[in-house]
Amino acid sequence: MNYFDHFINSIKRIALTNDEREKARRRLLEFMEFRPIRESASSPREIYAGRVIPTSIFNQFMLKPIPIMLIAGLLLSGGVAFGAQDTLPGDALYPIKIAGESIHANLMVSSETGTRYEADLAGKRLLEAEKLASQGKLKADAQATIEANFKKHADPWCCLRRNFEWPR
Repeated sequence: MNYFDHFINSIKRIALTNDEREKARRRLLEFMEFRPIRESASSPREIYAGRVIPTSIFNQFMLKPIPIMLIAGLLLSGGVAFGAQDTLPGDALYPIKIAGESIHANLMVSSETGTRYEADLAGKRLLEAEKLASQGKLKADAQATIEANFKKHADPWCCLRRNFEWPR
């Protein structure tokens, strides 16, 4: 008989005495009385640290508020940016429109597309001035805002237009 077989046989002979069994049984019963299993738990996986963990999809998302808050923030900011698209100088959302256009312009990959986008924005500023003038709302502050935004978009267009030719 080798050492491993001898070790296994010696382990098989280890047994609790009747007193040890009774003591372990009492401790187990005391523990069970101190921490009973809740009847609402349907499986042992749902019991964690003495409380039942909810398993519905709604409750699982409620346990993770940060992703929900990020999604809600993105939806709200996207909705505000979308709502600001048709604003004119003097409107409350006009600065958001300008900020969104600036971000869009900075994301342009090539100088050609960036220059075309700046030219489109300069044209939009002229249309905004025309729209305000036709409504009789072209005040001095709105006119100054339109002029500043027009120059901001027209200057890069004038400097970069020689880098490419317009399609014909």
